[in-house]
Amino acid sequence: MLDSVKETVSILALVAGLAALVLFLLAASAAVVASYRVGFKRRPLILTFGGSDDSRAALTALFAMQLKQIEKEWTGLAGAVKTAREEYDEAFEAAPKVTELPEGDTPLADGAQLPPMTREGPEAGKQAGIAGVGVGPRSVGDETVEYVMELTDGNSLSDLDVGTVTVGGISFSPQAMLALLRLLPNACARRRISGTLAQFGETAIIAATYEERAWRGPSSSAHRIVAVEGDWLAAINALAFRLNKGRVEVIRSRRKPTSQGSREAALSETAERGFIEAESWEASKAFLAAYQRHFKHFVSGTAADRDAAIELYTTGIAHQPGYTRALYNRGTLLYNRYGQGENDRAINDFQEATRSEDRRLRALAFAGLAMAYGQQVHRFGVDKHEVAAKASDASTQALELDRTLEESWFARGWALQIEERWAEAVEAYDDVAKLPAGFPPGRRIQSFAHNNIGWITMNKLNGDLRDAERRFWQALALYPNKIAYVNLADVAKRHGRYELAATLFQYAVGLDPSYINGWHEYALLELERGSRPGEDAEEHLERACELEATAERVAGIDDRERIRKAFEQAAEPVAATV
Repeated sequence: MLDSVKETVSILALVAGLAALVLFLLAASAAVVASYRVGFKRRPLILTFGGSDDSRAALTALFAMQLKQIEKEWTGLAGAVKTAREEYDEAFEAAPKVTELPEGDTPLADGAQLPPMTREGPEAGKQAGIAGVGVGPRSVGDETVEYVMELTDGNSLSDLDVGTVTVGGISFSPQAMLALLRLLPNACARRRISGTLAQFGETAIIAATYEERAWRGPSSSAHRIVAVEGDWLAAINALAFRLNKGRVEVIRSRRKPTSQGSREAALSETAERGFIEAESWEASKAFLAAYQRHFKHFVSGTAADRDAAIELYTTGIAHQPGYTRALYNRGTLLYNRYGQGENDRAINDFQEATRSEDRRLRALAFAGLAMAYGQQVHRFGVDKHEVAAKASDASTQALELDRTLEESWFARGWALQIEERWAEAVEAYDDVAKLPAGFPPGRRIQSFAHNNIGWITMNKLNGDLRDAERRFWQALALYPNKIAYVNLADVAKRHGRYELAATLFQYAVGLDPSYINGWHEYALLELERGSRPGEDAEEHLERACELEATAERVAGIDDRERIRKAFEQAAEPVAATV
């Protein structure tokens, strides 16, 4: 009996040994397969965090989950921005622009009809919100979108291997297996994430490292660290975002330069000097959502998209005070509302943005600042002696930082214009017009440079209406410029062509229904028409009042009072004849 029991035990021991050997061989095979995945297929491997805390395995799993979640949301938002930008580019090309006129052609002065428009004609402007964007400096944010998008596909963490080998539903941790099984995937992994959890009394520090190892040549890595201040999930999210930022920098460091002059080079022209400024996932998420709505506003021209973008930028700034890209972009939207209160807020935002570490962004911020100071004089009646020196200093700073930007030269022209140095301002604007711009932001600024030269020529230099008209048509050949249409309406009025002047005003407000001064100047035209002999003064006065009511409806409180006073003063002589 005893011998039988011993024999049974021996058999069971043999079976157990054989089973253990089989499990070991299966685990070893799985380890080899895992090594193949992480070594040759570049599947990322995350190792269980080091340290003495018992919760480090759970921490590793949670960190891996948050890494993948933030990557998914981040690339999704970046993709939405990219799509919105492409829609903007398409809308820019499709927006109604004046067919380029033969050299020297001046239809308003010559008694001819208006030139034809591209695409669907002037009425297309009512659907082309692209033209609602004024002369404010370009938005920023493209410089890293392309890199963030590269976190997808072959660089994604969606198939992140958490460093375990599974056989028959049983998971074996590499740290719990034989040295070979523990070290083999680790040694073969080409993309590896590791970390450490350290506890010092009530303070905890979590560190993580992302490595890209090459079979030959140097490896690349990013190391990030956070302190846990009570909220573990917040700390893990912060570390996950920072490490994903580090991954973008690793990708950026190995990306080959884009060919000079290509579309990709233009879209990412600031990439080599730019960086991901957001310090938290909350700030980054708000900025990208705002930037998407920013582009939507460019296309739609609607106040809802613009206001949503402003609110989202404000959210990003609340999460990260001093977030210069968000401040700058918010400033461009406020500037282009052409309201006195918004212009003052834009000045504050541009001033904050001049503190950026990005040289190109600082140049744009200084240019925007000079332009906003110019608006105070040109549009809102501020004494030029109060702001001329500030505008001049800001434009000088912009040029010193980046002389290749259309905005830098345009800002210099604005500063000279408000100092009433008319000939010098024209020279600066001409420098803008001569720059080799081929992409939407540069062409838009060049359009406004031609427009301003025409305005100065007509009002401050020799008064040559033909030269001025040529410049306005040049502006409209580059961009559906609402202000150029208003100036052409002025040219038409000076030639006594009131019907065409009214049509040109309709084009302007059709391109941007929230264009306060367009509606106001259109109302003043109707008052002037009503004061002419043989005209129906009552009819024109009624029409003028309707137009002015529209202007006041889209204007802010400060602008509403200003334009109302101007309208009432102009309406008095017409009302007296009714």
